[in-house]
Amino acid sequence: MLVEDVRPNRFQKSLLIARHFIKNAVGHQISLVLFSDTQRKLVPFTDDIDLLDAKVAGLEGMDISSGGSNISMAINESLQYFKEESGSSDITQGNILVFTDSEENEDEAAIKIPDSVNIAFVGVGTLGGGPIPLRGQYGGFRGYKSFNGERVISKLNENYLRSLEGKIKNFKYWIVQSYNIPTDEILSFFKAKFQMSLAKGSSIVQPVEIKYTLIPFYLFLLFSVLFKQGRSLKHLVLVFAIVSMGVREVPAQEVAESKEVIALKEKIANDDENESLYMELASQYLRENNADKADVIYKERIDDQSKFGANDLINYGTAQLLQGRFAEALDTFKYVEKNKVMNDEQKNVVKNNIVNAQTEIDKKKKQEKEEKEKKEKEEKEKKEQEEKKEEQKEDQGDEKKEDQKEQQDQDGKGQKDSKNNKDQKKPNKNNSDQDSEENKKEKKKEDKKEEKKEEKEGQDNKPEQKPQSLEEKENDIKKKRKMVKIPAALQQILDDDKNLQKKILERVRSSKSSDRGRKDW
Repeated sequence: MLVEDVRPNRFQKSLLIARHFIKNAVGHQISLVLFSDTQRKLVPFTDDIDLLDAKVAGLEGMDISSGGSNISMAINESLQYFKEESGSSDITQGNILVFTDSEENEDEAAIKIPDSVNIAFVGVGTLGGGPIPLRGQYGGFRGYKSFNGERVISKLNENYLRSLEGKIKNFKYWIVQSYNIPTDEILSFFKAKFQMSLAKGSSIVQPVEIKYTLIPFYLFLLFSVLFKQGRSLKHLVLVFAIVSMGVREVPAQEVAESKEVIALKEKIANDDENESLYMELASQYLRENNADKADVIYKERIDDQSKFGANDLINYGTAQLLQGRFAEALDTFKYVEKNKVMNDEQKNVVKNNIVNAQTEIDKKKKQEKEEKEKKEKEEKEKKEQEEKKEEQKEDQGDEKKEDQKEQQDQDGKGQKDSKNNKDQKKPNKNNSDQDSEENKKEKKKEDKKEEKKEEKEGQDNKPEQKPQSLEEKENDIKKKRKMVKIPAALQQILDDDKNLQKKILERVRSSKSSDRGRKDW
């Protein structure tokens, strides 16, 4: 990973992409873990991007001139983190991202990736490769790595990456060189795979564990930058675990499904094109107070409301209400009221639910308005205090400038009057000029106050835009992060932590034993 066929080298490029990925994974909970045959968690799950970035930056400048790589072992072991986090023996959803030069130097183990896990590789390097430079403690060049008397040429092994396409169901890889960073493509790949997992039949079998989830997955990034640490610590891999955005609630208990649900699922397995069976299953879930699963089925199957009957759409609207999506429920019930033929009982249900949905929407709007007004009031008061201080400073500065200018004008005028009218006195003229200057000064102050007032009113009248989609929310978080300045004390702590991390890893490395008979790059 020290080959310089990409700038500055493969290892530094991998860390650069990792830090870029972290900064773009806004809103996610991220955990940083170092592992080999033993593992050590550096950072528990956190959305503190600055802390995580400091931890990754702490790996820069480390001596990795020796070490092997066992990609297969790293991937197989990383799968255990999914199980640990979920507290289950099964992996319901996950993604793995591997940064490597794709050279498998240890005994290759079988890679067994469950179908529910998506995996992406980022191959760092060139197909032509290059020699491995060796440098001293202070960066001085000491030559190139050799093995059995021959210079080692490390090449990106794209054939290894291609071979994985037939072994892993959900797989994709990128080749990265000096000037490309595929962060956006990687995030899009994982999001697309998650959306595909909600395809026909898949979501109605899985238990509901997370409510209001936007991107429910655990994401592991593995760096196959493996350090030789002697017998006890042979392989060191950097791992990030990223959990989903959204509000995580207490996981649902595994409840045995009713006989009716099981029977309907068996019918669907034999006739999965029968839409009425899906509607029956969703309706059964509603009767069992399981609105989550019912809502998932309705969202998947009802793409054109004109094709479905009033009863199915009423149930769909009910599921939306129970899920707190009041605006969507209101639209559904209004559509049914306008376009579907109903009996009296159905009409009453639709009418009552329209009132309920509208009431909840109004209540939510009122609450949001009150919170907005309270926030605006606090910001306004704070801003007024700041502006008052600024005005006082500006007034003091303006008065000083005006006094200096007035003195200069008077001095110049006095000299001119003295030259032209040596024997004449004008007592009333000076008083008139002073009154005029004072009036001008007062007028300027009033004009400035009026301009600031108008500017402030214009800013207050600007409508506040609220992000609606996932992308808009992510962009909003990014903008807020740019406005946040890290306190000097916290920055010092991050720097000290980075230096401490380097010392710990260097101390472990200093005790390594020599092993000249094996590949270590």
